[in-house]
Amino acid sequence: MSREQKIHEQEQFIAHIADASPTVLYLFDAINGSVLYINQEAESVIGYSPQEIIEMGGSVLSNLYHPDDYARIGERLKSYKDSKDPSKLFQFEVRMKHRNGEWRWLLIREIVYKHTADGRIQQILGACLDITSR
Repeated sequence: MSREQKIHEQEQFIAHIADASPTVLYLFDAINGSVLYINQEAESVIGYSPQEIIEMGGSVLSNLYHPDDYARIGERLKSYKDSKDPSKLFQFEVRMKHRNGEWRWLLIREIVYKHTADGRIQQILGACLDITSR
């Protein structure tokens, strides 16, 4: 097996694991405010396909977050930036709007995944679980 085939096989393996997860997994571009990757579970939880969420681009958070939770994003990012521990896991709860208009409560855990050369937060890796029934 060539090196390229092996890399492709590993990428497929990771994608299948992500799609088999009962948790929404995503990679968020903190600079552009857009979702770079999200697994299939997003559709079960908020009713939008991964492609639809990615296509929302920089308006994804304002489209999906409850206005009160959206207003707190800046302070959340500041706490990420101010953290002295680069591997710190951040946890919070938010409301997101399902395609059908209902608000769903989500438990979110995020970690800063990548920084720019000048130290700005570039990407955030996250997982969220629907806790509405709780």
